[in-house]
Amino acid sequence: MGYSVEDKYLIKSLRENKRYGAERLSSMFPNKDWNLGTLKVLIDTKGTIDRRPDSGRPCTVHTTAIIHQGEDLSRRQQGKLHTHKTVCCVSVAS
Repeated sequence: MGYSVEDKYLIKSLRENKRYGAERLSSMFPNKDWNLGTLKVLIDTKGTIDRRPDSGRPCTVHTTAIIHQGEDLSRRQQGKLHTHKTVCCVSVAS
């Protein structure tokens, strides 16, 4: 189960204001199923608990040119068996 933004702010404020540790927070909110190790990491973070800009997976660009390239590739592979596999997966006949 992930930590919502509200949960992270609650954990951070209880740590800063009341000096609660990970074990106490875990026992205070048993219905949350918080991992003790992750709680300790959240408690020890310095500064903001917000995600850093550009910290996620980069977005894929879906332009019409890229979509047409994929369509062309799939048309060229029609009727050819096992051409969709990578080099690692293709068995080489000896």
